[in-house]
Amino acid sequence: SSSANLAKSLQRLSSGSKIVSPEDDAAGLGVSMKFDAQSSRIDAAKNNVSNATSFTQTQDGFLQQVSTALDRMSELSVSAQDITKTDSDRALYQAEFSQLASYVSNITGKDFNGVSLFTSSAKNVTIDSDANTWSMTAVDMSISAYSAITGGSQTVATTTGAVSALAAVKAAITQLAADRANIGASLARLSYT
Repeated sequence: SSSANLAKSLQRLSSGSKIVSPEDDAAGLGVSMKFDAQSSRIDAAKNNVSNATSFTQTQDGFLQQVSTALDRMSELSVSAQDITKTDSDRALYQAEFSQLASYVSNITGKDFNGVSLFTSSAKNVTIDSDANTWSMTAVDMSISAYSAITGGSQTVATTTGAVSALAAVKAAITQLAADRANIGASLARLSYT
């Protein structure tokens, strides 16, 4: 009996656990198993939130670059309206304007681990051990505010075209500001979660 008790004490010491077999405390083992499972689920939810944060930060990184491109496109649109510029000057503005529009268009197809960053579908993030979810606002770059400048229909090669292009770029900047605000709100929520 002493040897058995000594062996059991050594098992407890070496494992760091009070319960090493079901006979030690049957009810305590059941409670412990539930806590262990819940702790594992919480770790998984924490990983989900961390991945969602990385996803959202990646979205914002791309949108920061889009913001820079749109700023330059608006500047080109205004410069092309200068009456002292010739059509050959405007053609140079158009070359850069087209490249920037193409760049913004390419951003729409970017993904994060195979998941599209910019779609109309909101992403549901599991936020706790009971698998409750929270829906992140979608950032859709295929909407008209962006496609109006990426579709190739805008030009700064003429003063009339530059006026129209400026209006389209300003609308895209307004939409981008709203999208980045939504991303900021999502990051704040994820950080609190």
